[in-house]
Amino acid sequence: MSQNKGIKNIWKSIKEYQNEPEVLNSKLNEFQEGVTDDFHPDEMNKFSRRKFLAVLAASTAYATTACTNYRDKGEIVPYIDRPEEILPGKPTYYASTFYDDGIAYGVSIKTREGRPIKIDGNPDDPINKGKISSRVHASILNLYDPDRLQYPTKNGKKVTGKLLTVRL
Repeated sequence: MSQNKGIKNIWKSIKEYQNEPEVLNSKLNEFQEGVTDDFHPDEMNKFSRRKFLAVLAASTAYATTACTNYRDKGEIVPYIDRPEEILPGKPTYYASTFYDDGIAYGVSIKTREGRPIKIDGNPDDPINKGKISSRVHASILNLYDPDRLQYPTKNGKKVTGKLLTVRL
């Protein structure tokens, strides 16, 4: 440590702060000849940092893809007779209403190829003036939930459409 006035004392351990002789002795021998005689780079592991990071990235990618809940969406079939208002890649907008907790919202729904992808407030709505809650924005996610009901049921069993119309 420095004993000069005006120079900040910097120390790394309590022993160095207390000026212990073993610390002072190790500082004197730090750059002495023969200190690194037992160090041989040829005997080091050949697994470099670059190889380690490559293996780490590959194993992370493998674990990520193995843990996903991928569901096959089926075969993509092009239109045979495409509807006139639908152009692939160009969104179509529809005005509608959304009812949530007793409040009706005027909404504008953005669709691509007939699938809704975004719900926004309709600025032409006289009551809400385009302002909608975050729950209305998030309601689009309910359409794409893989665990939602895919067919009509009664008492937990699948029911056909004909049986439903007869019972109504």
